Amino acid sequence: MTSAAGEIETRCLINSAGLFADEVAALLGSKMAAHKIYPVRGDYCEIVRGKRDLVCGLVYPMPHADGLSLGAHFTHTLWANVLIGPMARYIEDKNDYESNRVTLEEFARHAKLLLPEIDATDLVPAHSGIRAKLLPPPNAQAANLHSKRMADFIIEPNPEFPNVVQLIGIESPGLTSAPAIAEHVDRLVNEILA
Repeated sequence: MTSAAGEIETRCLINSAGLFADEVAALLGSKMAAHKIYPVRGDYCEIVRGKRDLVCGLVYPMPHADGLSLGAHFTHTLWANVLIGPMARYIEDKNDYESNRVTLEEFARHAKLLLPEIDATDLVPAHSGIRAKLLPPPNAQAANLHSKRMADFIIEPNPEFPNVVQLIGIESPGLTSAPAIAEHVDRLVNEILA
């Protein structure tokens, strides 16, 4: 493989490029690049200090039928603040963490379903994150008759390049599953190098 730093030689390559794993697979000329990643940004806000005590634990709504997200939920962090989010939606740019962020009023509307005492004035903007989703937006799924629901993520050797392990579309519960994923990838690599 050739990169900007020059030629790279390896006995085994692990593609774990997150949002860009589909693009790395395409650089290899792999048919696995057909597993297109659709970026989904989740915006968060934070409850102001005076209202944090209203939430004593993790609070989750029922999951959305579209499978896009769990919906806005309340999370206590290690820093003793309380986050509301993510408000998830498909975006075009894999690097777009800021444009058209969800308004505090919209956060408050969703938060009131679980905690009626919350108003937009009780919230401040927090961070965003972007997930690597393998499912296209619902309108694209409806337009594509061949679209089907997929597993949370793909972890497998590349059939065209036997020394490459592809990790594509790893989203939630990818972080929770990271130790199990690492053990599985370790087994795949040991089989390649054997």
